[in-house]
Amino acid sequence: MQKPEINMMFFAPSGCFHDRQIKASLAEIKQHGVNSVCSNFLEDPFMVREVAQFARLVHEAGLRFYAMPGRVAGLFAAGPRLVSPFLTAHPEARSLDAEGQPRAGDSGIAACVNHPEFINWFYPFIRSMIEGCCADGILFDEPKTTRLPCHCALCRAMAGNDEEALLELRERSFAAMLNRAAEEVKALGADKTTLAMLMPATKLSFVEKLAGQSAIDVIGVDGPIRSEVTKKESIFDSVPRFHEIVKSNGKRTFVLVETFEMTGADQPFLDEKMPRVPEIKADVFSFNYYGHANYNPELVMQAVWTGVEAVQRA
Repeated sequence: MQKPEINMMFFAPSGCFHDRQIKASLAEIKQHGVNSVCSNFLEDPFMVREVAQFARLVHEAGLRFYAMPGRVAGLFAAGPRLVSPFLTAHPEARSLDAEGQPRAGDSGIAACVNHPEFINWFYPFIRSMIEGCCADGILFDEPKTTRLPCHCALCRAMAGNDEEALLELRERSFAAMLNRAAEEVKALGADKTTLAMLMPATKLSFVEKLAGQSAIDVIGVDGPIRSEVTKKESIFDSVPRFHEIVKSNGKRTFVLVETFEMTGADQPFLDEKMPRVPEIKADVFSFNYYGHANYNPELVMQAVWTGVEAVQRA
């Protein structure tokens, strides 16, 4: 039986960093038996230089690097919450609500994925960023607004004014958009990996549509090990229903064990439950490298390494 891949979420390129510091962190990650690292890029095309520099260090450490579109067109999570430069320049490509106002999700104003301006810009942008930063693949972090139908004239022409029909169109179009972006990445090399990480609140109808896309290799879900943390459902509860759909479509499975906003009261629970992470039986296990807003980052990271070691022993 093939051992699962172990991945680390590492957000260095979204801010300033020093090569020596990054090299030390990557050496620590490699020492613990991790196989790959994820980090994000933003819409700024100049950022490709920073991400490429980070990717070089990741590769020198003997790890694979997956790049994540961060807040791009308001359609994804990852890193800082920024206004989309594309949508600022092309307000006509914004997704609209039933009142004709710009549709906002967790990442701010979001794009209509069916709009010609978005289509003409997005796919070349994704391909150029993945190629320019020498990534080994792409990870779509928490696709946003899949639960929010777009009421723009283009979408209404395609699906009418029925709310359910517009929602079905949004899900179908979003899944097809991710697949086409994944195809752009695959065109850069057969060894490129395409991953999608969903939120536990994602509707299963969207999971099914995404799992049916041919160019997506790995699909899974993120979340804490208990629901009280970050107000998300526990991965122990969410993973089974996601993985059933993913595996039935012949895809590999993924889970991110989130360790954000951990308080002192959370630490005993974290220490107890981290060794149980292998029970999820994912093909790719991902962990936060020093997740943000933790009361004691070193103690939390010790628990994370315990989870990594447990996956390796399983």
